[in-house]
Amino acid sequence: MRRLSAVLTAAAVAVPAAGLGLVPLGLRASPTWGYALVPLTLLTTPLWSLLHEAIHGGLLPGRRANDAWGRVLAIGYGAPFALLKAGHLVHHRYSRTPRERTEIYTAGSWASHAPGYYLRLFGGLYLAEVASVLLTVLPSRAWAALARRSDRPDTVAGLLLDRVRRRSLRQFRVDALAIVVVHAAAFVADGDTCHDGWFSAVGKQLRGPVSAGTLTVYSPGVRRH
Repeated sequence: MRRLSAVLTAAAVAVPAAGLGLVPLGLRASPTWGYALVPLTLLTTPLWSLLHEAIHGGLLPGRRANDAWGRVLAIGYGAPFALLKAGHLVHHRYSRTPRERTEIYTAGSWASHAPGYYLRLFGGLYLAEVASVLLTVLPSRAWAALARRSDRPDTVAGLLLDRVRRRSLRQFRVDALAIVVVHAAAFVADGDTCHDGWFSAVGKQLRGPVSAGTLTVYSPGVRRH
């Protein structure tokens, strides 16, 4: 089992490495290399599945190795591991409570709630995770203020920001910087023409809909009174 976990982890690291390294270099030679983004994007689901295992401490034996490789996978995914881990654990802690109930609704109909839910799910959530790297420049005091402003009875945003600030802000900053450097280098390496870089960037953003569509199921019949 340990050997299988190691093999799967190595394979998962190879997926974003190919998308960030091999494809950009290939685009310099021919635009047809862009088609390689299709299978790489479709492999987002197994990549997130292994990230999920790392979040719960089940990817590799030993917490240090588990978290280290989780951080590597998250850099390729495009969002800091500290944020993904804190967000997912907070989700489990408050799932189906007033703070975290995106999959249920208390009033109205499926038709009135589904559009906003899917808009957030198919790209919005992933985009927010990626955009979180911008928080790197904020001092701890600003994080605390933002957490207080975001803390409402109907969201876990404030709890998430406070948890990252108190437990893993330094790790968040290191990984966010690595993400910016690695992904910016891949964007620049996409070619002398700007459209090659944007083509690759759009391919990466499609990770959100792919992972959401295969990992999350909306429950239209669930209501809470």
